[in-house]
Amino acid sequence: MLEELGRYYERVLTFPTNELLAFGERASLVELADWEFPPGLNEVLDISDDAAVVLGRRTAQMHLALAEPGDDPAFAPEELTSADVTQFVARLRDRVASVYGRLRELLPTLPDEVVEVASQVLGMRSRLMRRVESLGSVTPRGTKIRVHGDYHLGRVLRSDTDFVIVGFEGDPAQPLAERRAKHSALKDVASMLRSFSYAAHVALTTHVARRAETEERLAPWARLWERAVRAAFLRAYRRTVGTAPFLPDEAGEFANLLDVYLMDQMVSELRYELDNRPAWLGVPLAGIVELDLERSDQGQHQVGG
Repeated sequence: MLEELGRYYERVLTFPTNELLAFGERASLVELADWEFPPGLNEVLDISDDAAVVLGRRTAQMHLALAEPGDDPAFAPEELTSADVTQFVARLRDRVASVYGRLRELLPTLPDEVVEVASQVLGMRSRLMRRVESLGSVTPRGTKIRVHGDYHLGRVLRSDTDFVIVGFEGDPAQPLAERRAKHSALKDVASMLRSFSYAAHVALTTHVARRAETEERLAPWARLWERAVRAAFLRAYRRTVGTAPFLPDEAGEFANLLDVYLMDQMVSELRYELDNRPAWLGVPLAGIVELDLERSDQGQHQVGG
């Protein structure tokens, strides 16, 4: 994917600035997944679009297989309960509070290029905590299943025009009990969506390191690639999953639950980058800001209908 992004950045440098760059700028990801791409966008994306569609389809088929009833209780789907929601909310609340404390503590030492967005995210703490707390009133629906648990572009192998999914041992940083735990399938979906964001950033950083004068020109094209490829992946996933019982069947509930898992993933990323790669903090920070803007523009979805 990084190689394809490198080719994409070289290609779009020859394009004039046009209306495609504004596609889906203020729309939520779930909304974008329901839209048809404007004429010309598929050609601009080239094989990235096809790859995202195939990967979305294969991800859905993985979850459909994992959700099949069987004799092994370790893999049997289970009802999502109020206790599950309460436990998740408590865990996420503690993690948000912890990572915000760490971000505030390290703010004076952060690279100059991320200080402004870090300060912006610090100012959003109350809104994020209110969103986390609002989950406590969710009426759980659907089932929880075994999931991949460490799902990102590094866990799929490209095979011609298809993908092979590997690495089912789960996140090695987590204890075995957590790796075996059942979750909403959207845990994996959110993780892969965030992986696309990292790919766009890493490839752009690599390109700009060689040709610094291209950064301003390429940044809008990078954001377009990220929005469009994530939307193509999610569209293919939802169409393949259909009415499977492990996902909410109401659009607002689906969007809210996906947002929650995206937030959970970005909090994990933020903590990791703070402790290991401060220069990469811009990726999770930008994701948190984007998620907050989507909610501000579209209005809070009503959880539970």
